[in-house]
Amino acid sequence: MNPEDSMFLCLSSGILQALEYLLIKGYAPRRGFYIGFGHDEEIRGHNGALNIVRLLKQRNVELSFVLDEGLAILDGIIRGLEGPAALIGLSEKGSASVKLSVSMTPGHSSMPPKESSIGILAAAVKRLEDNPMPRLFGLGPERETFEHLAHKFSLPLKFVMSNFWLFSSVLSRVLETKPDMNSFVRTTTAVTMFNAGVKVSECHPFLC
Repeated sequence: MNPEDSMFLCLSSGILQALEYLLIKGYAPRRGFYIGFGHDEEIRGHNGALNIVRLLKQRNVELSFVLDEGLAILDGIIRGLEGPAALIGLSEKGSASVKLSVSMTPGHSSMPPKESSIGILAAAVKRLEDNPMPRLFGLGPERETFEHLAHKFSLPLKFVMSNFWLFSSVLSRVLETKPDMNSFVRTTTAVTMFNAGVKVSECHPFLC
């Protein structure tokens, strides 16, 4: 089982367990709601969410709003925070997929060009990683999160979080050193796919 399948099973079973608990307790919601599980949400949801939407339209269902599964309840996500914290999502970042490609004259490995297509593209990717987007920490909803949690931190972080206006720049430099917290600080860049040559004797003319 791959990690994405494991995550889907954990999330879906957790949601269903929570519903079962509410039923046992006799909870009756004041308004109806739907729960939709899409099996392909990480690859744009063309076979999952799209079909859910079509089914709801066929049944003339108009939703007031849509919520994602939300974030986790984490213990120790930030050093100095005492006890678990539930991260409640109020907004969501957008995303963009960018494809870089190189096209050049083909050649043979016995007579290679001065610059290879692989070297050119690798250099471009390295420049992206070496030049991250600017810090925007403190300009979004994360500021309210840390200010609300300030009293849960031990000293001296309690003082830092209570005076966010003064220490936000210092705090952002600390958070950006952790991969799981860097997304709080800026728009991140992730290199996820790289296709190169197919033969050891060929200087491939095109890659992406």
